[in-house]
Amino acid sequence: MKKTSFAIGDFILLAASLIWGTAFLFQSVAMDTMGPYTFVTVRGLLATGVLFLILVIRARVMPQKRLVHLGTPKGYRLAVLGGVILAFAMVTQQVGIVGTTTSKAGFITTLYIMFVPLIGMFFRQRYPLKTWIALGLGLVGFYLLSTEGTWQALNGYDALILLTAFFYGAQIYLIDQLKDSLDSLMFSFIQFGVATVLSILPTLIIEGINMTFMTSTNAIIALLYVGIVSSVIAYSLQVVGQKRSSSAPTASLMMSLEGVFASLSGVIFLSEVISLMQLLGMLLILSGIVMAQLRFSFLKKVLLKFKKMR
Repeated sequence: MKKTSFAIGDFILLAASLIWGTAFLFQSVAMDTMGPYTFVTVRGLLATGVLFLILVIRARVMPQKRLVHLGTPKGYRLAVLGGVILAFAMVTQQVGIVGTTTSKAGFITTLYIMFVPLIGMFFRQRYPLKTWIALGLGLVGFYLLSTEGTWQALNGYDALILLTAFFYGAQIYLIDQLKDSLDSLMFSFIQFGVATVLSILPTLIIEGINMTFMTSTNAIIALLYVGIVSSVIAYSLQVVGQKRSSSAPTASLMMSLEGVFASLSGVIFLSEVISLMQLLGMLLILSGIVMAQLRFSFLKKVLLKFKKMR
């Protein structure tokens, strides 16, 4: 029964990865009819509105989940800080997508898994050597993916996506500090609310109020998918899946597959072409992710058994 539960949890996380990966496709298509800042703001408004509606409905169905009894002051402070980080993450990602491919954006974003220990280092946390080797593989993979192995300068838009990965890594590290100090749904609501408020000002300054995207079916579908399916549903799947996953490393690996799904959707639906050097870069990034997350303790057991057999 326990194994079945673990399998379901891993499958749920795989579904979340599929949603996040294909979201890059919609984010890219939306840029044909609207600006990146407008997209981030409208996406945030949709996510915040839906999350608030869910919170209100849940409070009526489950009185113990009333809005005033969902966390501690520390939890609310972390949620606000998470919103600030999320605002930077969403803006840098959306601006970066304007000048790069869906395939590259998806794989570079998954580097957030390896940035988590780098951020933890500043808080005096120690990590094994394999973590730093994995980070090195990921950064070499990023270089090959962005420059195709030439000496040309890095694509500035790819660099923005790399910055996005760092922000998402910081967000994950922050969520790890959250523990039980705030309800997960409330955290998500505050986070998206703060991020949306922060994105409004640059939207007004840089792009102004432009509602012409409302006449585009593709833009509306993209906003609904990213704002509700990717931001609300996939997040909920992540919370449920992580609780039932076989292990934390397995959960991280499942979520990192969004890069693979992003590349597949870009090749299939946008006819993007991936060169051999870029493919090598993707493989290095994926190898780094696997190395960073897998535990190699089982190898010691195998070696010990081998020695006993001799």
